Amino acid sequence: MQPRSSDRPALAQIQAEVIHCTRCPRLTRHREQVAAQKVRRLTRPMFHAIFKKARRLLSEKENPA
Repeated sequence: MQPRSSDRPALAQIQAEVIHCTRCPRLTRHREQVAAQKVRRLTRPMFHAIFKKARRLLSEKENPA
């Protein structure tokens, strides 16, 4: 579900506030550490295999044999 265009400025403001919030030092450290790490969770071959399987499952669901 997409937000209404009238909600987008409010959501953008909330997002900016959350991103820049430093009230919790532990969460701030974690967020900065995660942002600094270069982790490749889904490599290309794995991503494509997962995507291909998901497409097949969806097509089977839409067109049962």
